[in-house]
Amino acid sequence: MTQREYFKANKEVILSLFKLTGVIITSINALLFIVTSFHFRSIMDVFYLFLFCFLLGNWIAFSLVLAYFSLDYNSVRDQLNFFNCLDDNIRNEFRFRLFFPPPQHKFSLPEAKILCNYESYLFEIRTDRPEKKIRIYVFNNLEGIDFERASSYADKQYKKDSICLSGCGLQKVIKIKDWKKLSSIDFKSIFQELLKVSEEECLSVRIETLIED
Repeated sequence: MTQREYFKANKEVILSLFKLTGVIITSINALLFIVTSFHFRSIMDVFYLFLFCFLLGNWIAFSLVLAYFSLDYNSVRDQLNFFNCLDDNIRNEFRFRLFFPPPQHKFSLPEAKILCNYESYLFEIRTDRPEKKIRIYVFNNLEGIDFERASSYADKQYKKDSICLSGCGLQKVIKIKDWKKLSSIDFKSIFQELLKVSEEECLSVRIETLIED
């Protein structure tokens, strides 16, 4: 998916966000001029002030929305590229698939998630291109636990295994250069390791039906 195609697919959301942000920032700029005792000498001063606030507000809004769009597109592009580079045999064995969850609110841009299945348990794979790492998540039920304490404990207890606790469950961090060498057996070993740690720490693993087979 090119950047142009991604923009066209989300054009309505992006333009709505730009208009809303532009109005808010323009209003703030105008208010700042008024409260700082800006003196109007003529009706043209009012016009020029409005024009300046409008142009500045929309320029700032454009910059913010562009940054938001670029970050989201880069994330989606990385996920798509990563998914397309997966070995076909491994993709079929663990039923790798792309999932686009519904936006959380009307100004959200879509996410691309890579999910896979091992023994009916659902795992998520996320790419982290800036850090050159791959993160594999298992979905744990974290309700009723002291997350800060549990996260701190997991970070110390399983640091040597590159396992830590995230908001959705345990995650295993792998360097991209090591990921490219993984075989089917390696995948199974990682999934089993996350399930084993979940059992040892009494973290129930959720079998989620996020997408239909």
